[in-house]
Amino acid sequence: MEIGEETRVLIVDDFNTSRRMIRQTLRDLGTELCNEAKDPDEAIKLLERYQYHLVLVDWYMDGARGVDLVKQIRETHSKKSLPILLMLMDPLDDQLAMGKAAGISGHILKPFDAGTLSKTLMGFE
Repeated sequence: MEIGEETRVLIVDDFNTSRRMIRQTLRDLGTELCNEAKDPDEAIKLLERYQYHLVLVDWYMDGARGVDLVKQIRETHSKKSLPILLMLMDPLDDQLAMGKAAGISGHILKPFDAGTLSKTLMGFE
């Protein structure tokens, strides 16, 4: 998957600074079409409103786990082919296993730069 001008991305992270940094990374790759959600409820509302090409979900948000949001997206929104990247600071094997079981397309370590994100997305179509 290549990020370009028409690529619409949803960033789900409860930390405003992280969302801003990720948005800038996506701009560096060529897209301005980013929406941000600070929690799963806001993310679901945006997913119902827009068609996304990629969703970036933080592992832990205040009071919620990103992996639960991934599962909800896969089960209730019939978005089986939507690429979803789980963002983690220091992944444990059980976190990755839970993410895969929920339906993530892959994971990326935070913080990341445009080159790392681009390489991670190379295997997605």
